[in-house]
Amino acid sequence: MDTDEIYVHRNNFSIIGLTGKTGSGCTEFADLISNEACILDNNDLVRKPIDILISSDSDGNRLIFRRKYSICYNFFAKKDVKYRKISYISVLLFYSVHYCIHVKGVDNAQKLYEALKLLIENNFLKSTESEDDNYPIRKINNKILERICNSNFEIIEPIKNISRDFYNQKNMTSDQLNYLNNAFYSESFNKFSKQFFELLSKTDYYCGSFFVHRIGNKIRSTGNPFSSHEEMSETANISNIYNVARVINKLIKAYKNNSTEGCHICIDSLRNSLEVMFFKERYSAFYLIAIHNGEKNDETLNKRIKSIVNRRLNNSEIIEMVKKNESLDHAENKSEDFKQGVFFAPDVENCIQKSEIHISNPGNDLKEFKKDERYFTSFYSMYEQWIKIQSLILHPGLITPSHEERCMQIAYNMKFNSGCISRQVGAVITDKNNSIRSVGWNDVPKGSVPCLLRDLDDVIFPDKVEKNDLSYSKFEIDKEYEYYKDGKSFSKKSEKYSKHIGVTKLKGLNYSFCFKSLHNEFMKGNNQVHTRSLHAEENAMLQISKYGGQPLNNGKLYSTASPCELCSKKSYQLGIREIIYIDPYPGISKDHILSNGYHIPLMKVFTGVIGRSYNKIFEPFLSYKDELNIITENCEII
Repeated sequence: MDTDEIYVHRNNFSIIGLTGKTGSGCTEFADLISNEACILDNNDLVRKPIDILISSDSDGNRLIFRRKYSICYNFFAKKDVKYRKISYISVLLFYSVHYCIHVKGVDNAQKLYEALKLLIENNFLKSTESEDDNYPIRKINNKILERICNSNFEIIEPIKNISRDFYNQKNMTSDQLNYLNNAFYSESFNKFSKQFFELLSKTDYYCGSFFVHRIGNKIRSTGNPFSSHEEMSETANISNIYNVARVINKLIKAYKNNSTEGCHICIDSLRNSLEVMFFKERYSAFYLIAIHNGEKNDETLNKRIKSIVNRRLNNSEIIEMVKKNESLDHAENKSEDFKQGVFFAPDVENCIQKSEIHISNPGNDLKEFKKDERYFTSFYSMYEQWIKIQSLILHPGLITPSHEERCMQIAYNMKFNSGCISRQVGAVITDKNNSIRSVGWNDVPKGSVPCLLRDLDDVIFPDKVEKNDLSYSKFEIDKEYEYYKDGKSFSKKSEKYSKHIGVTKLKGLNYSFCFKSLHNEFMKGNNQVHTRSLHAEENAMLQISKYGGQPLNNGKLYSTASPCELCSKKSYQLGIREIIYIDPYPGISKDHILSNGYHIPLMKVFTGVIGRSYNKIFEPFLSYKDELNIITENCEII
């Protein structure tokens, strides 16, 4: 009896979303899983099971790994499913061309050229915030742009057939989905998109990147890719935030409607966390993968720019171009705009935090691979990691989690205990054998009330607080407690926020507040020492001391964020020898504290699966014994 029907949904439908910093390898990974050729064939970056040597295997780790690798390798060889790539930047161009046709009345190649020329002139420029620097503006070759539009004029008619507001339609007919499918997935549009972005990148890679950045922001804020920077700031509307995501959603439906071999989509790549949540909420078969490139992002970017840009540029110009791209990438990653309520802006850091599958990109240097012990005990190259992930997506429970996945899953779950309203972090401390000794999360000391549960209304109007309610300090609610230079108390200073109090603004939400942020604002400083919370790693360390104490020498620290300077020093002192993390801490702990001395801890970016995806791919549909009995028709041997 065949059990394929049990896995019919897994076999027929899945969506992979990719995210990561510029240069991490998202596009490389997207091309990898959408390539028509089987990745097992003639590929030096994929070992055959027999190539994984188990000699000198004192603890059995290599043997266990080879068994897991063989199972995934053999399953993948039979099931190798190809994904259809949806390039995010192509979606931005598709939206823009659709806007030109349906709003601006473009109906021929010449008008399309003129509209795109205007679009480029409005956006293929430096940031308005950096116009005082000396970075040159390189002009687009309009003859090449005109040639691109003329040679791909056939893209206009198919897009005309699509309704003006198709991405907001609740139900599209099969014919409408066919029109959309034929317009976006056509060879002519793919060629047009490729030539368009090649023109931008070859002219100036940085301005090409900034063009994509700006167009995305405009579509997510105003819905109009032609809007000015001022209009974007003044007329931004939260109702537009999912415009690009809605287009991608319709493109998925269009592809599914026309596919006879299942629908497997890869989105390259997502850089806004609200769009990530859009797909997480809409599709149970959505998996967000973060690609990590360690410290090689800048190196990769440098090589890419040198291979793409116009040969006439000298080395100093290329170096400046790389620096500008790094600056843009840093802005998109740290997401300061997003934190200020500019929700249409990219926030890659948050996207990585929301990722539940993490894949490392060690590059393609086989000689370097073999210097790393993990090469012999883990799925190493991006190709090998994908073999494992795809096998488990198609057949949950095919193999068991690695010890790193087990420990990080617990750290991931621990972070939800945190009452911090800024960022939740979880940590696990183990001995050298990955036996868990303690867990922790960032939160206030036991006996204090977490920030999530406190209300700024009580600080502004302290008379309402009951005498036996110890949620607040005297410093916070005593109006006579003069501390600031102007003689005002913390409570008095907080009155500026009273206009936000009430059901109209907050819609029933508790008005939680961060003491550190307010205090630093009032003091005009930025001192981290004013935080009320213990860090997750610190909390885990203190739990061990508090409840009996166990030696941690040569142990491991698993954290959803790499440790700060203070926690790094404590880890070093405790004898932690391995630190596995997901999000890098922005400070100097890694480059200064954890890279100095005689017993330097090994820092490793986590690779594997956590969160809801951990349950989705490791929880079997039915017991393996029952499945084998069904397949073999209850063979007595089983």
